[in-house]
Amino acid sequence: MFWVTVASVAVLLALPLVLRVILALRRASQITKAPRLASEVIVVNKRTEIPTARANQEHYVTFQFSDGQRVELNVLGSQSGMLSVGDQGTLDWQGSRFHGFTREILR
Repeated sequence: MFWVTVASVAVLLALPLVLRVILALRRASQITKAPRLASEVIVVNKRTEIPTARANQEHYVTFQFSDGQRVELNVLGSQSGMLSVGDQGTLDWQGSRFHGFTREILR
């Protein structure tokens, strides 16, 4: 009876982790299946989020397309630091994954 209880508790503790892994794999699969695109954009906003449960900062940049639609993508801190609001250029992205931004120097 003791081992049944221990096994039940172990399953209950492991279940949230297993579900997170499954959801992360599903999301990664969906992003990978999305077409990789290159679009002319302008940087319209940047923000940094500091989650309370983790020490890592999350950096987000909002890009606006010529038709007015916007997309906010998570970027590395070093990439965020290289972008400024008002920058124009080509966004390389896939689903919700940021691949790069090539600034247009003179327009």
